[in-house]
Amino acid sequence: MDSTVVGSIITLQDVKKNYQTPAGDFQALKGITVSIDPNEFLCIVGKSGAGKTTLLNMITGVDSISSGKVNVNGISVHDMSEDEQALWRGLNLGIIYQSFELMPMLTLLENVMLPMDFCHLYTPGKSRERARELLRMVELEEHMNKLPNAISGGQQQRVAIARALANDPPVIVADEPTGRLDSTTAETILDIFEHMVKEGKTIIMVTHDASAAQRASRVLEIVDGELKTGDSTNISMKSIVATA
Repeated sequence: MDSTVVGSIITLQDVKKNYQTPAGDFQALKGITVSIDPNEFLCIVGKSGAGKTTLLNMITGVDSISSGKVNVNGISVHDMSEDEQALWRGLNLGIIYQSFELMPMLTLLENVMLPMDFCHLYTPGKSRERARELLRMVELEEHMNKLPNAISGGQQQRVAIARALANDPPVIVADEPTGRLDSTTAETILDIFEHMVKEGKTIIMVTHDASAAQRASRVLEIVDGELKTGDSTNISMKSIVATA
C-alpha cells in the first residue's frame, strides 16, 4: 500500500443492520457513520453484544447490510456479488480471528500460502517463498512444517497474522486478536501491529483489552449499536475496562 494515500481509506455512511429473531427485529447497528484514514490503528471497544463484530462484518462484507453504504479503497463493498466479494477480500483485506481459524490438516507454511493460492497472485514457488518470509517475520520459520496443534495458541495467532499479510493487503481487520493470549504474547502481537502500521497498513481492531486499546492511535466506543458521541481519541480507560 502507498502510505501517501490522501483521504479516508474506509467510510461508513448511515450503516444499519437488522436481524430477525423469534422476539422480532433486532437492530444491531443503528446508523453508523465513520471515516478511517490510511495508516490508522483504530480500536473499537464496547460491551458484549454492543455491535463490535457486526460492525467489522459490515466492513469486510461477510454479512449483508440492511441499509447504508460501506466503501473501502473506493469500492462499494455491498454492491458486489458474493463471488466478487470473496476475491476482493482476498486481495484487499487481511482478517485475523480470535479463534485463529487455521486449517488443522495443513502445515503452518501451507496455511499462510492459502490466500495466495486462492487469489493466484504468485506462482507456487513464489507463494511458498513469501509464506516462509512471513513466518520468519513472526519468528516461526523453524516451525513451518508443523501442524497448528503442535504449537501454542500465541504461536497460532502469529501464524494467523502472517496469513493475513500474505497478499499484502492495505487493511487488516482483527477481532479480539489478543483475547485468548497471555499478557506477554499479547504485547508481542501488538508490537507486530504497530510495526505493520509503520509499514503502511491500516488496522481496525475490536478488543476488550484496555492495554491493547491504549496502543491504538484512535479509539471508538460502540454502545447499543451506536457510536458514542464525544472525542473518540480520548475514550477513558475506565469505560474500556467496564466492557470486559
